[in-house]
Amino acid sequence: DRPKNIERGIDLARDLTGDEDAFVPFVLNVVSYILEEGGQTSDTSTDPLFDSTVLSQSIANDYVVFKICQRESYKYTHGLGSNTQVDFFTEFASRHGGACTKEILPQLLSDQVGGHVDRVVVQAMENHPLLLTQGNTVSFRYDLLRSYFQSVLIGCVLKGKTKIDDGVARILARHTELDSGFVRDCSARIDDAPEMDVNMRLLSLIDDLYNLQDEKEADVRKAVSGLFLIAIDRIRAKAGAPLSRERATQLMRDLFGCEGGIERLALSGLTDRILFDFSGLRVRNSLISGYDSFWECSFDRRTLFQDCELKLLPMQDGVRTAADRSNFDLSSCEIDDTVMRGLEARTEISRSEKAGRLRDLERFLKLFYKRGNIVPQKVVVLRARYKAKGMLEFEDLVDQLKQLGVIGDHKSHKGKLIGPELEIHIEYREAARRFCLEGAMSSRMRHVIEKLE
Repeated sequence: DRPKNIERGIDLARDLTGDEDAFVPFVLNVVSYILEEGGQTSDTSTDPLFDSTVLSQSIANDYVVFKICQRESYKYTHGLGSNTQVDFFTEFASRHGGACTKEILPQLLSDQVGGHVDRVVVQAMENHPLLLTQGNTVSFRYDLLRSYFQSVLIGCVLKGKTKIDDGVARILARHTELDSGFVRDCSARIDDAPEMDVNMRLLSLIDDLYNLQDEKEADVRKAVSGLFLIAIDRIRAKAGAPLSRERATQLMRDLFGCEGGIERLALSGLTDRILFDFSGLRVRNSLISGYDSFWECSFDRRTLFQDCELKLLPMQDGVRTAADRSNFDLSSCEIDDTVMRGLEARTEISRSEKAGRLRDLERFLKLFYKRGNIVPQKVVVLRARYKAKGMLEFEDLVDQLKQLGVIGDHKSHKGKLIGPELEIHIEYREAARRFCLEGAMSSRMRHVIEKLE
């Protein structure tokens, strides 16, 4: 029934591409293969003939690829089984870059099956719908297939079916952006695994990567970042919502936490606005690169980056960061101009904020000065006369000065007060008077300015 086949084909194509109306040739070819085989439904999750050992029926592209391989296995009596085809393509993409000469193909197939393959099998693979033979070169018919089969390999690594080696490290290092389809494909392969199991596996893989002998340190760190991004994407996808600062920080601690802070963190290519809380943490021997929201993260006076490589971290327009130079051990860290510009911008902001606090404090303390003396003042009068032009609102300033012991509630010895009053404590009065009249900055007043926030 041609009309029904067309309707089923459209439904299947939309199921495979996320309800998109424009379909790439690969999807259209796949749909035709499935319909020719007699597929009667667009539900890719209930096919009883799907028996892959590494692919998942719940992942649309896995279903597509395996159905093609099944169809090819039915066409050739002595051909490769569908699972063997998948294994070969995974190896072909991951170890050989997805291309080879026609002379080499028989040897690659023999290595895959562990024995001799005859000419019929070789010709079947040369004519495989996932491959393209042009002249003397055999390669994937569609560029996306190389990345796809590399994600299949990483899925096997994440599930413990394949070990980490130099080739795996290079694949992970090559795909280091959170929004890449590769990262999403990899994270989808561990969606159903318990989080504790996933984190334990990731910890083991991170150790394996750092223990590789032949890989450059920069590539190893990018590979570790790849694992971190896969873990981030998995949690975000399962939650179906943006990753919170608390959840992102907990994942960072789970994978890179050590006594007193964070060590061997690798974060590269995080372009989404995902934030971490570095408050109270000492971050050592780590890489942070190409992370667009770095300056929006949480920092405090105890945050310290030591022996870290920090680069490609431009401060976005309008960002007011809490980080400053004291958070970075510049003698041990390797930083670039983007970091220096961020710190310089923060220094200018700090100077401006400090000047604003200084003006507000002077304006407030002058309200207590009357006829050469520092005297108590009614709260209602102080509030009415104080006009913040810098950083500090009235209630905030009063609370901070009380905590610092500069002012307190005035208790009259002459009778009941009409409304609450504040007074400058006696040990601060002379310093306040000289500060207001002469601009003199005593050690007491300097301490107050440094503590105001």
